[in-house]
Amino acid sequence: FRVRDLAEGNYVVTNTPEDTIVSVGMSRALKQAEQAGGKK
Repeated sequence: FRVRDLAEGNYVVTNTPEDTIVSVGMSRALKQAEQAGGKK
């Protein structure tokens, strides 16, 4: 996957529910990191 896609919330829904949960979790974590570090 591409980090930029996750950061923009455009992550791809994968085949298994477990993978989807991981993708959503990573997207949320990256958004929190952006807020903490300041958006570009």
